[in-house]
Amino acid sequence: MALLPFKKPKISEIEKLGWQAETNPAADKVESPELLPTKESQEQPSLGQIRGPEVTNQPISAGGLVSKRTMPVMRPAKSDELKHIESILEEDLKDIYFSLEPRLQEKFKNQGEQTAAKIETILFQTKVKAKSIFKLIFSWLKIIPGINKFFIRQAAKIKTSRILQIKK
Repeated sequence: MALLPFKKPKISEIEKLGWQAETNPAADKVESPELLPTKESQEQPSLGQIRGPEVTNQPISAGGLVSKRTMPVMRPAKSDELKHIESILEEDLKDIYFSLEPRLQEKFKNQGEQTAAKIETILFQTKVKAKSIFKLIFSWLKIIPGINKFFIRQAAKIKTSRILQIKK
C-alpha cells in the first residue's frame, strides 16, 4: 500500500471549515530597519518591572480535570468479608491501640487496613496459605512497642485460625 503525499490545505479551505489559520509570526516578518531592535528596546528592565507567574488559590486543572487536592477521596465500600477480617484483627487490641501515641496509632491503623486487604485477597485464592496470613498479622502486630514477641506470636496464631474459619 503506497502512502499518499500529504497535501497542505489552503488558508481559504481552513477558514471555510471554521478554523483559524495558524501562522508563524516570525516567518511573516520581513527584516526592515523599522523592525530591527533599537537600543531602547534592548535595555534591561528594572526589578520593579519584572513580574513572575501569578499565584492564585484556584484549583489547578489540566485538560478540564481538577487536581486531586480539591476532590474528595472516594473509597470503595468494604465487603462483608473485609469487615469481618478487620473485626477479628482488632479484637483484644482496643486498650493497646488507645495507649499508643497518635502518630503510632495512625501507622498501626493504616497498616492494619492494608493487612486486612491483603488477607482478603489471600482468602479468595484457590489455595490458602496459613503461613502467609500468619506472617502478615505478625508483622503488623510488631508495630506495637514493648510487647513480648511470644505474646505477639500467640495472638497472630489465634487470629490466623479465626480468619481461616471464614474460608470454610
